[in-house]
Amino acid sequence: FEWRVGQEELLHQNPDSVGDAGAPGVQEILQRIIEMEPNTEFLDLSNQRIRRIEEIEAYLLQLRNLQDLNLEDNLLESLPQDLSLIFPQI
Repeated sequence: FEWRVGQEELLHQNPDSVGDAGAPGVQEILQRIIEMEPNTEFLDLSNQRIRRIEEIEAYLLQLRNLQDLNLEDNLLESLPQDLSLIFPQI
């Protein structure tokens, strides 16, 4: 996993260490980001095996300055038609 605040690397973890479900590891990391860098503006969650946006929604809502979210190459089965209702700042 890799999250960046501006150009500085915040956290890096080997994706191979995440379990098959993906989401519990992502949730734990998101909680750490909320605690360490609550003003995060850019979050790259690509290739994390996230299946449903609801798995991470509560965490993302706590990142009030989040402007850019990358969910590329996940296992998302569906997304709401209008994500701006959930994440108006993105």
